[in-house]
Amino acid sequence: MSGSEEMTAGPVPGVREEVNAFLTREGIPFTGFIHPPIMTVAEGAEIAKRTGGLCCKNLFLKNKKGGFFLLMIPHWKRLDSKELARQIGSARLSFAGEEDLRRLLHLYPGAVSPMGLIFDREGAVQVLLDREIMKHALVDCHPCRNDETLTMTPDDLVNRFMPATGHQVQWVDIPEPEEKPES
Repeated sequence: MSGSEEMTAGPVPGVREEVNAFLTREGIPFTGFIHPPIMTVAEGAEIAKRTGGLCCKNLFLKNKKGGFFLLMIPHWKRLDSKELARQIGSARLSFAGEEDLRRLLHLYPGAVSPMGLIFDREGAVQVLLDREIMKHALVDCHPCRNDETLTMTPDDLVNRFMPATGHQVQWVDIPEPEEKPES
């Protein structure tokens, strides 16, 4: 990536094709659904009604020691960063910056996705997944851009995709909110 691309909002050119080629090369089945760009979890939940997959929040976090984390949780759950830091034995967590998101995962705000892990060849990002994800038949994620949704099984995401990217999953338990919204 050139310096000018690094700070440009929106998808890295050719990223959709790279993600699709990676999944195909690794034999990971998925379906794609192209739609207008989405920027909110509510819009993602509407797409999930069409795909049949679980809509997830994907949050890119960092700690004071310079560690980066990609957290994937069901869309209705809320992050308690102090509790999450306690669970993973980390210093205080905060949201990582847009520049780090772009540099490490070729992503931009509104399109954070585990698919960006194919670009983290040095393993700088630790993957955190809420256990709830495995209770669903299908899971949705973006192919590094927010105008398409990929649907696959959580088992394929965890046991095929993650190892193919060189990442291991650290499981976390994000508590259910007092009132769970309808999906």
